[in-house]
Amino acid sequence: MSAKDKLIADVVARGVAAFTTKNVQNIPRPLVAALKATPPALYIQNRYEVDTYTISSFDGLELAITRFRSRQGCEWDGKNHVCLLVHGFQVQQAAMWMTLPFFLPNGYDCVTVDLRTAGLSEGKGINTMGYNEAKDVAEVCKWIRGQYGRDVVLGLYGQSMGSATIMQYCSEDPNLGFIIEDCGYASMTDTVHEIQSRLLKFVDWDAFYPKVIKYATIDGITYDDVRPIDSVAKLDPDVPMMILHSLPDAYIVVDNADRIYEAKRGKKEIHKYTLAPHSASFFMHPIQYKKDIDAFLKKYDLVK
Repeated sequence: MSAKDKLIADVVARGVAAFTTKNVQNIPRPLVAALKATPPALYIQNRYEVDTYTISSFDGLELAITRFRSRQGCEWDGKNHVCLLVHGFQVQQAAMWMTLPFFLPNGYDCVTVDLRTAGLSEGKGINTMGYNEAKDVAEVCKWIRGQYGRDVVLGLYGQSMGSATIMQYCSEDPNLGFIIEDCGYASMTDTVHEIQSRLLKFVDWDAFYPKVIKYATIDGITYDDVRPIDSVAKLDPDVPMMILHSLPDAYIVVDNADRIYEAKRGKKEIHKYTLAPHSASFFMHPIQYKKDIDAFLKKYDLVK
């Protein structure tokens, strides 16, 4: 390989690593306030009883969370019911508020969180694309059980990196009620390889990937450690899982959904939505999307 090719591989690897892990992903606080003051966000906040909290993650970073209480009440069949909604890459929890109507009317209180580096949570340039973020989710789940009881029926819903995060976490939690993932990736290594083969063909993979690993490593954590598909394969077969994906998805190709579906044992279903950009199926097909989620919850006796 020529010195020029090695230099190109190094420069591109630095760029990819900086974008995914070292990039400053916190949205400036004035912009966070502006997002929360948009008409849709204000409508949601005014429609439901809303509480805000701050909790500490496993490494001491403070995470901002918001709880929305269902007007129908979340206690039924002798248990409380809660759904944790987890946002994707380079957005924050307010981006998930548009999905609240899929769960609140079904008798679920909803909790949203700013993952590390996002929104009002702490952290700067330490994004791990789902690895440490899964540990953030673990702390939020612990907080939810402290609020609602250990026997709470707790569902997880995520989009994009948020989906990868909840999948990375799911097999560590033996008491989940359900999991719904939208446009998540099966593994970071495969995702980077697919993007390289499609958009960065001018870079040699064998020269490029070791340098990405070098530059994207955070406290010893690399892309190779982010393998949500392995966690899904270990998930209890009795935990229902719903896999959703956009067609076409220019960022996370639909092959990820198919592989995740195959890896999941037991209760599962998959839905694909045409003419929808990445993680935008709920926006492009809101009626069908809600019908599918309602049917999924009803199928497994998870509605009030």
